[in-house]
Amino acid sequence: MARSFSPAQNSFSDALLATSLADPRQRAVSPSDGTKGYGLVRQYTHAHANLEYAFGDSGFTLSSLTGLNAESRSEVADLDNFDSSLLSNPSNPGNANPNRRTFWDFVFAVERKTYDFSQELRLAYHQKGPLSGLIGVSYLKTTVWNNLINLSGEVLSGGNRALSSVAKSPIRT
Repeated sequence: MARSFSPAQNSFSDALLATSLADPRQRAVSPSDGTKGYGLVRQYTHAHANLEYAFGDSGFTLSSLTGLNAESRSEVADLDNFDSSLLSNPSNPGNANPNRRTFWDFVFAVERKTYDFSQELRLAYHQKGPLSGLIGVSYLKTTVWNNLINLSGEVLSGGNRALSSVAKSPIRT
């Protein structure tokens, strides 16, 4: 395939993009923790504990499994996956405005932040006889913040980010 027809993302980081990314509105990940330009930033924190207690020779064992996870993902990408740097920006004729990109671009930020906590308790019975068993309960709480932010309007026309009611709205389970 000829180079002029192969996909290639725009990845030009400039002051316009940096200013847009510094704006915390609609960001699921804080600007200080998220990406500063094109690319991906991920952070993970995981903690797990497994405890068991055997009640002597009774055959009963109590188990506790606890987990805590915190994850964040922040990415900026050119979603049309096409190098459009040769297409002039119609909202900046003659490249007269330094607060607007000189070329067309399709810049989006994709972010996700997830927290979850889980707890499981089990009581097991096992002796040498024919009877054995297990009973337990579990709990899971998850909170997720997702957002897809269109940065194109800010870097192309100097417009303001359109705020939606979905911004920073967590999904809880």
